[in-house]
Amino acid sequence: MTSDEAAPRTDDVLWWQRAPDDWLSAIPLGNGRLGAKVHGRAVTERIALNLDTLWSGGPQQHSIVGGPAVVDELRRLLFAGGARAEADRLARTLEGPDVEAFQPAGDLEITDLSARADTRIIDYRTELDMSTGVATTRYGHAATALRRTIYVSYPDDCLVARIDALQGSLHLGIRLTSPHPTVSSMGPLTIQGYAPAWVDGAACLFREPQDPPARYGDHGGVGFVLGLDVDADGGEVIREEDRLVVCGASSVTIRLAGGTTFQDWRTPASRDLRPVRARVAGLLAAAAARSEPDLAQRHIADHRALYERAELRLDSPVSRDDLPIDERIALVRDGGSDPGLIADLFAFGRYLLIASSRPETQPAHLQGIWNESITPPWFADWTTNINLQMNYWVAEVGALPECVEPLIGLVEDLAEAGRVTAREVFGFDGWCVNHNVDIWRTSWPVGEGLNTPKASLTPTCGMWILAQAVEHERFDPDETFARDRLLPLVEGAVAFALDLLVPHPTTGHLVTAPSTSPENEFLDVDDVVASVDYGSTFDLWLIRDLLTGYLHLGERLRVALSRADDAARALSLLPAVPLGSDGRIQEWATPWREAEPGHRHLSHLYGLYPGDGIDLIETPELAAAAQRTLDVKATHGHPVNGWPHAWAVALRARLADAETCNALLENLVRTDKIGRGLLYISSRGIFQIDANLGVSAAIAEMLLQSHRGTIRVLPALPRSWERGCFRGLRARGGVSVSARWSPGEVDIELTAQDDGVHSVLVPGADEPELVHLRSGVRTGWSWRRGAQASSRGPA
Repeated sequence: MTSDEAAPRTDDVLWWQRAPDDWLSAIPLGNGRLGAKVHGRAVTERIALNLDTLWSGGPQQHSIVGGPAVVDELRRLLFAGGARAEADRLARTLEGPDVEAFQPAGDLEITDLSARADTRIIDYRTELDMSTGVATTRYGHAATALRRTIYVSYPDDCLVARIDALQGSLHLGIRLTSPHPTVSSMGPLTIQGYAPAWVDGAACLFREPQDPPARYGDHGGVGFVLGLDVDADGGEVIREEDRLVVCGASSVTIRLAGGTTFQDWRTPASRDLRPVRARVAGLLAAAAARSEPDLAQRHIADHRALYERAELRLDSPVSRDDLPIDERIALVRDGGSDPGLIADLFAFGRYLLIASSRPETQPAHLQGIWNESITPPWFADWTTNINLQMNYWVAEVGALPECVEPLIGLVEDLAEAGRVTAREVFGFDGWCVNHNVDIWRTSWPVGEGLNTPKASLTPTCGMWILAQAVEHERFDPDETFARDRLLPLVEGAVAFALDLLVPHPTTGHLVTAPSTSPENEFLDVDDVVASVDYGSTFDLWLIRDLLTGYLHLGERLRVALSRADDAARALSLLPAVPLGSDGRIQEWATPWREAEPGHRHLSHLYGLYPGDGIDLIETPELAAAAQRTLDVKATHGHPVNGWPHAWAVALRARLADAETCNALLENLVRTDKIGRGLLYISSRGIFQIDANLGVSAAIAEMLLQSHRGTIRVLPALPRSWERGCFRGLRARGGVSVSARWSPGEVDIELTAQDDGVHSVLVPGADEPELVHLRSGVRTGWSWRRGAQASSRGPA
């Protein structure tokens, strides 16, 4: 990239004065298909590479025998009352094979051969410009000074690394390596190999692993190819045995592309790498036909088209943009305040989603698109009881609807795969998904009998993934999408829900059976820890939303629904949300004692967020019960790690509890959960992207809400966010919202994609106002503290 590229805005640049410590703190780049972690090392740069379809194994069968009979027996046990230990034991027989694991592809190493081991490095700086998706490292030493500029292009589907000599000339070694057995093809510019046919699930789940923890063979494992080419200005490129050497160049451009043999989730990956080599060669040839400035311009224009749709700025008396991001984090941990760091977290979440989820790619998984381990934590899969959904909470409000397309494609695949699970494992109609999903579209309870049911048997997870697709259409109403893609998915989920519901023998209410509340447990009548029951509140919220949305969809599309009568009847027979004697929302229909009162999951509060069954204004009694539930959780130490922080902030935002939201955000930084690279790192030293993406969504929820038909501007604004602005956040109904505020003054601007009437609640107003918005015409408010009314008109 040339030095005359558009200058970055300083508040979109994250920078460091020392290189990232390891893979966890390396800079993430990606285009949804090709992921890269840039280590920013001064002498030997490591760029860790991932391909979104590089997974172990291949298509599997659930291998569960007699599932429908087990479900019938579970129902008999549950409604007979008493201990639940036998139900837990029986539920394990519904567990099929574990999921497969997402795999690393390899590393690109760029070595500064003019430096020695004892070379003194000066003027070091590495940075990520979130507005351009470009990572840059600069440093000098006695022999030279150089700049490395690296990006991953979506338009050209390749990684580009440009190295410029700022002083002297370049002497570089360049090579590709992989943790998998590989061979070199077409010289040292290409490596090819295969992912493992089998990965030991115990190693991914922190149990005692087998030796070796992965096996390679001809009957499983996706094949892959990584290829690169190099241009050197004013120098010479020499091929050595396992690398390229560049001598005497003023600048070097490296282009890297990759591909896999993955075809689709139904088909075992081919062992023939020739078509992949041809595709990689074609990508490299197409990129080589363009100049590096042209590649950079195409990449930046594509990235900015998404990133710059929305922004958040939070002013503070002392700007800290001139400090490295790790020093800013350290200042907050020492008790300082940095609202700008919160704005950076919001921006970083949007940046990560752009990098890891684009049309025609796989969805963002537990680590987005990045992973360096053959046995990654929790398989780096799609965990569907909160983590996958949280990855996409920010997409709609954060003006990134295109990034949701991979998730919708996943739901469509799972609706097909999950029909087999519904029929053969449960004996039900429709489709379902349980706790874990991989690229082969696993939909059954996983664990091979070794998992506890709380982490395997959750057949309503598919309804929650589907809810994300429903939200996509609510933010951007589209009758064609709703009729052709959404309605068939909803009808299949409704069919499963109607079979999962059974009448309670005493009350007559319809309850789900069997049922769990994700990853949580209770103490049964014998004080034995158990997790299987009937009628979890989590299930109740999801099924209520599903059935209600199904009926509304039919009315809106003016179509006759095949199960409308059954859905309406089921809705009328669902029980009320269970409240405990202490005023909290119960997690199960039965008032069991909690095995872990501060448990990280908040599934029984789904109706507050991301659902809309609980509202501060319209359902004050339930809102008070939700507040009580959160307060009691807090007394037992919740939240204790990253993604529960994000969920807790979003829940408190729906309750307009601005100060607790702010305290939770600051605590997330102060408790060492945010690493020096701004990524969430757990106490086990594990990166999970859902925390970063979820925090971004939760911050947006503090600024803008649009559930239950009302657009609410600045509903949970903390006192410390005294001055600021946001631009381009989206509300349901196709409305873009911007706002600027300072003490006693708020300016708001709305722009609708279609003509329509919208309910809008502005700061200081007691009631929402009905506003007629015209397509593409900006409408604004100015509100002053103490004013009798707001002023409104075209902006």
